[in-house]
Amino acid sequence: MPLYPHLEERLILKNTSMKPFQQTIESSNNGLLQIPTASSFSPLSKLTTLEIYKNEDLECLPDWFKSLTSLKRLWIRDCSKLKDLRPGIQHLSSLRELDIENCKGLEEMFLNDDAIMWKALNERLHTLRLDWFHKLEALPQGIQHLTSLTQLDRLNIKQGRTCILV
Repeated sequence: MPLYPHLEERLILKNTSMKPFQQTIESSNNGLLQIPTASSFSPLSKLTTLEIYKNEDLECLPDWFKSLTSLKRLWIRDCSKLKDLRPGIQHLSSLRELDIENCKGLEEMFLNDDAIMWKALNERLHTLRLDWFHKLEALPQGIQHLTSLTQLDRLNIKQGRTCILV
């Protein structure tokens, strides 16, 4: 049985492993009866908000995030080993708000700025918040591809300087 059966709104994962979350998502793929629209029967297919805090085993957003078909808000904070938002971020077709704070491992990804990730979020991401990335002296250039972005909020760059764009 999934650990988070039929959760529909908000899930907060704080100081915990991603393994139970992954097992919940993958449980819909391991049943005896395979249904063509399996994502609609996934235990977390109706989840709208996911908050991940202080997770020490998360290095990337895995491909199985594609099961989160209704996810509108993704908040990630204090995940020091997180180095890439791909491949999972590209599958979040309902994502409207992305909030990332104090994930030091992501600084290299932002510095190397691969526009492909930002292009995948185009026309759906409305709010982006990048907070406490001390190595960043400017926004990643790929953000220019976010044509639907209406709010870029509280960007703390280089030694805590703040730039708020609304």
